[in-house]
Amino acid sequence: MWIRGQGIEGMTGRKVKAIYVVGVSIICLGATSRSLHAQDTLRNPISPIVDTTHKTSNVSNVSDTLRVAHDTTHAVVHPQWTFGAWGGIARHQMLLTRVGHVHDRDLYLLAFRATRPFKSKGGWTFDYTVDVLPVFIATANREYTAITVPCTPSSPFAECSQPQTVLIPSRHTAYGFGLTPFGIRSRYPLSNLVQAAFALSAGGAYFDRKIPDPKATRFNFTIETNAGLLFHTKMGSVSGGLRGHHISNGYTGHVNPGINSLLWFIGFER
Repeated sequence: MWIRGQGIEGMTGRKVKAIYVVGVSIICLGATSRSLHAQDTLRNPISPIVDTTHKTSNVSNVSDTLRVAHDTTHAVVHPQWTFGAWGGIARHQMLLTRVGHVHDRDLYLLAFRATRPFKSKGGWTFDYTVDVLPVFIATANREYTAITVPCTPSSPFAECSQPQTVLIPSRHTAYGFGLTPFGIRSRYPLSNLVQAAFALSAGGAYFDRKIPDPKATRFNFTIETNAGLLFHTKMGSVSGGLRGHHISNGYTGHVNPGINSLLWFIGFER
């Protein structure tokens, strides 16, 4: 019995020992598996799945908006001619004559205009303008008559050295026509219907008499600058403002007094 019991006890001990070894092995394998999984996670982290379609679409939209804004800011306007007319008047302007300054000169202008926009940048629109002036009237141009005044002694004892020559001026109106082929106008919107406009132009004019002095010339160069407002309507655009106008023969005549005028003008174009 002792032998049998010892054998059974020995067998039972061996089974327990085997079960213990198997359990420890399973625990070690589990720990090793978790350790390897953790290391793989650190080496190759799983990237979260993010829907970038919406973000890409937003970036694309922003890019398109910036590109369109840039193109609009620096775009060259499609050339399209518009046509119209304007008239200007200046009253009681100063004129330098041989007998001094006078303020009795008037200037009347009537022009037909062609306009073509050629560039838009930073909110400004730039136009090329051409003016044909069939009516160009300048008044109070001087002609002079020389009169010799005999010497009259101031007293019976005074002596006259020589007679004196006196210039008697007369006023004459000159009629002419002009062409202003070089004009630039810039426009800036103040509202949806109103624009501020500034312009500079140059050309020439020919008159039926020499102006403003008989020793000047019939042909004269013209330079003008103006500032005003442009009102847009359904029928077209109405403009108005002030023009600084200069007439000069460029020293091609014996004298070159120059004529400076400040005109009020109004115009229409469509």
